[in-house]
Amino acid sequence: VLRRMVEVYGTDDNFERLCRCEELAEKRTDCTANRVALAWLLKQPCPVLPIIGPLTMEELDDSLLAASLELSDQELDWLDLRTDPSLPLGSRS
Repeated sequence: VLRRMVEVYGTDDNFERLCRCEELAEKRTDCTANRVALAWLLKQPCPVLPIIGPLTMEELDDSLLAASLELSDQELDWLDLRTDPSLPLGSRS
């Protein structure tokens, strides 16, 4: 099962998206990469039910906070890989 999951989901695009989640979490002060990834999944147009596997209460709390994390349209596009990664993310003012 794990091998099949890696074949299906272990794509270059998904690894790039993971890197972008980590980068966005570093730029913002209100979230973690986990929270960004879950918030992005919850904003997808098709029904997505992320399966989380927290090992601690802190991880569970962090995952639940994803439901209230607001991602801008620019951030969502960037995570959707619609934006060139070399372009700066965020306000230019």
